[in-house]
Amino acid sequence: MGGTGDVAMYVKAGAVPVADGSDADFTSNRPGNTELVSVPRPAATTYYVRVVGVMKFSGLSMLAVYTAPR
Repeated sequence: MGGTGDVAMYVKAGAVPVADGSDADFTSNRPGNTELVSVPRPAATTYYVRVVGVMKFSGLSMLAVYTAPR
């Protein structure tokens, strides 16, 4: 992601994940804010991402990449 501080990232297919991430399909809670989620064989739906501050943070950026199957 980038910036400073510490965040957690939650991803859910079809709906926004709850704030604590307990219903997320995929999670990333690494130290700092360099989070990574990989979705193997993604379904044809909308994926929602929630970023939650674990501690104070600022200047975040996000990159999402989709690679079509061969």
